[in-house]
This record gives sequence, C-alpha cells and structure tokens, in this order.
Amino acid sequence: MDMDDDMGMPSNGFCSGSGMVMNDGFGRAPSFCPIFLFHNVVIDTAGKYAIALIGTFCMGLFNELFRWYRNRLEAQESTRPILQDLCVALSYGIHMLNAYFLMLLVMLYESLFFVMIILGLATGSFVVRQLQRHVRKVGAYQDLDGRKPSALTPIVQTPSGTSPCCGGN
Repeated sequence: MDMDDDMGMPSNGFCSGSGMVMNDGFGRAPSFCPIFLFHNVVIDTAGKYAIALIGTFCMGLFNELFRWYRNRLEAQESTRPILQDLCVALSYGIHMLNAYFLMLLVMLYESLFFVMIILGLATGSFVVRQLQRHVRKVGAYQDLDGRKPSALTPIVQTPSGTSPCCGGN
C-alpha cells in the first residue's frame, strides 16, 4: 500500500489521506480526500467524486425550489391554518437544513464543490423564475414571491380612482 509522504496516510491513486473536512485554501479533491458532510462518507474514488459533485449541484438547485415552495405555501389561503403553519415550518426546517449543508460543503474549500453550489443555486433561481412566468402566463396569476398575494389568486384590475375595499369608494 502506498503512503502519502506528508501525512503518512494511504494513497489510493485518486486522493491522499483518510479524509479532510477543511482544506488550507481552495484546492481540488485529488490532492486530498474530502469528507462529504458525514465522517463515514469519504470521497476517495473518482466515482464517489462525480456523484458528490452531482449531489452538490442538486442541493443548490433544491435550495431555491424549497424557498419557492415555502413561499407558495405561506401565500395560500387555508381553511386549516394550524396545519398550514406546520407545513410551512417543516418546509422551512428542510430548507435551512439544506442551506446549512451547503455552507458546510463550501467550508471544505474544494473548488469544484464551490462551483457546483453556485451553478446549482443559479440554475434553481432560473427554474423558479420559469415556474413563476409559466404560472403567470397560464392563469394571469400574481407573482409567487411570497410577499404578494397567493399564487392561486387572480390579478384583479380596479378602475382608476376606486378602491377594491369598502364598496369601491
């Protein structure tokens, strides 16, 4: 078995060492074996590295989709507000857990993980904007941003100089 000169750890041809959670600066995994979120998930082969990169991209993408879904849940009218609040809180927890995992992956200082996180977040933002545009085009609905009325509420046009409340006065 080959030994890594500077760490005294095994080298398997893909990376050296038994696993690291932080690099000294941005580098690439073949120079060190990163630990992917959990201590027993050491990326020590090219196949694991490819799967980890794809997974990292998907985590960035899903982070934006979680945000969009949570905002959409918050904006909907509900006959069961407690159940709705529970669903919003649960989706918020999942969203924050995913965001925290993304932060931990950035802290690996592994260049391609960082790139995949940024690409995943950007792709997620693009997908969410396309979803919003599609919903508006199909049903002329409000923006799904969460700060505006429900995504299921049609845009109501009121004549100039009138109010939509209090009988239009």
